[in-house]
Amino acid sequence: MSKQAITAHLHLKAGAGERTVKRDQVLKAMEEADEKKLPESRNGWSVEENGKRYDPKWLLKLATGEGITKFTHAQARATLSVLGFTVHSSAENIPEEDDEAEEPKELTFDIERNLQEALRANIEQLEVGLKITDGGKEKDHMDIRAEDKNGATVVIELKVGEAGRRSVGQILGYMGELATTEKKVRGILVARDFDSHAVAATRVIPTLQLRKYTFKFKFDAVAPK
Repeated sequence: MSKQAITAHLHLKAGAGERTVKRDQVLKAMEEADEKKLPESRNGWSVEENGKRYDPKWLLKLATGEGITKFTHAQARATLSVLGFTVHSSAENIPEEDDEAEEPKELTFDIERNLQEALRANIEQLEVGLKITDGGKEKDHMDIRAEDKNGATVVIELKVGEAGRRSVGQILGYMGELATTEKKVRGILVARDFDSHAVAATRVIPTLQLRKYTFKFKFDAVAPK
C-alpha cells in the first residue's frame, strides 16, 4: 500500500457516525488551502507539510466536506496522525476545546457582509412586518436592528457557518443591553445551521428565534455575440 493510499476513520459528533479519510484527500485539501490562502493554525496545533503549517480541523473540513463543528480538535489531530502527517503544538499554552469553531475572518468577512446586505434589502422575507431602524448600518456591534409589526425592537445577528452557544450568548447580551431602554426586545439569530446548544436555548428563551438561510442559484443562457 502506498503512503497516499493510507486511510483513517474520522468519528463525528452527536451520533453522526464516521467518515473514511484518505491521505491524498488531505493533500488535495492542502492545495486548496494554499489557493484560498487560509491562515495557519490559530489554536497552537498544526500539521506540517513541505515547510507549511495547516490548521488540523480546517484540513479535514476541506478534505471531507463535513462541518467544522462535527468533530473536535483532538479527533482531527488523531485522524491526521494516523494518516502519517506530523501534528504538533507550537504554543506553550493550548486553549481548551471550543464547541463552536469560528470561520477564518479572511473567508467570512465578505460573505457575512453580502448576507447582511441581502437581508437588509429583503427584510420582510425574514419576517413580515419587520422594518430596519438602524439607518442602514451596524450600530453598537449589532448586525441589524429592526422593529416588528407590534412595535418590539428586534436584534438580528448573522453567522456564516453553524451557530452555537457562543452566538446565543452574544445576541442575548445585545438584547439585554437594549432591554434597559426598550419596553419589548426580541432576537433573531440567522445562520447556516445550529448546534444542539443553540436549539436548546430557545426552549427556555421564547424571545429568541433561530432562522436558517439558504442560497438559490439562477442560471441564464448567454447568447453568442
